[in-house]
Amino acid sequence: MWRIGQLARMAGVSERTLRHYDKIGLLVPAAVDRTTGYRWYGVAELSRLERIRGLQRLGLPLRQIAELLDAPEAQVRQALTEIVATIRRDITTLAATAAHAEDHLAVPMSILPQQAAVDSRRLRVRRMRLDHPGELAAVCPAPPAALLTWLRGEPTGGFAAAVTTDGAGEQLFLPARTVVRAVVPPSAGVVRAGQDLFGWLHRHRLEVTGPTVEEHLIDDDGAHAIVLEVTVNPRRCTRAARHGEGGVVAALTDPAVLHDDDPVGPADGAEPVGDQDAGGARAQLLQPVAAAVPVRGRQVRLTAWAAHLAKRSWLDERHREDPGRTRAADAGR
Repeated sequence: MWRIGQLARMAGVSERTLRHYDKIGLLVPAAVDRTTGYRWYGVAELSRLERIRGLQRLGLPLRQIAELLDAPEAQVRQALTEIVATIRRDITTLAATAAHAEDHLAVPMSILPQQAAVDSRRLRVRRMRLDHPGELAAVCPAPPAALLTWLRGEPTGGFAAAVTTDGAGEQLFLPARTVVRAVVPPSAGVVRAGQDLFGWLHRHRLEVTGPTVEEHLIDDDGAHAIVLEVTVNPRRCTRAARHGEGGVVAALTDPAVLHDDDPVGPADGAEPVGDQDAGGARAQLLQPVAAAVPVRGRQVRLTAWAAHLAKRSWLDERHREDPGRTRAADAGR
């Protein structure tokens, strides 16, 4: 028989960990001296401890280990399968987050774009054809109002537009769709924010599939805000991305790549609509560009692989961590 300190040294754990296991009923001593309160452990407890630590290294939490410690192997394998699926989902989420952060560090922007699913909406609009973006300021009514344009980037010629009206006007239906939206900071201005937003879309391989909505909002105190909202399909890459690494590098370093010869949008007189296939796309995570691109004199690789390795290292470290460091100390010995 071994005392708690001896078992701790043999298994490479802390005495506090063993006290915690005893407290939650995961590893009870073979005997406890009624006079001194010392815990005594035998071979059976050592074997049980090794199994606990082994399952913990495989990613199982203590609560689940308690349920599986004496369970059949098939039940343990099923639990591990679920753990692996959860870890992979976490890796995917963290990889997308890392790609967005890398992009923001590599290419300073005035906005923080967010992808979201929005419901359908009906608008009363007045259509028009404009020759230059400078004409937009003159046609946009006072807030609250919305300005819609059908562009893939900075226009190089005429383009379709529409503004909302209070009453009379043509009815426009925007179906439920996936959008990328951003609030325009007062210090940036809508022109710069729009350029930053379309550059972000190209770098993240999101194809514009509907109108850009420029929403002018005002609250009861008279504060004014502008929200940009671009309809996208995350499952289809832009033409620049389809060109491969050259197209991606151009999207990151050359604003001219935003000029496209075949803009997505309605032909003259056609009904503008939003993303027709947004339902399945809502669950899609943004995929980072798989290319090393030069940005401001350094190489930035927007891939999920580095985030994957970092996540795996973090998980390994967490499973090796001594659970006794948590707030679960037992006052007894």
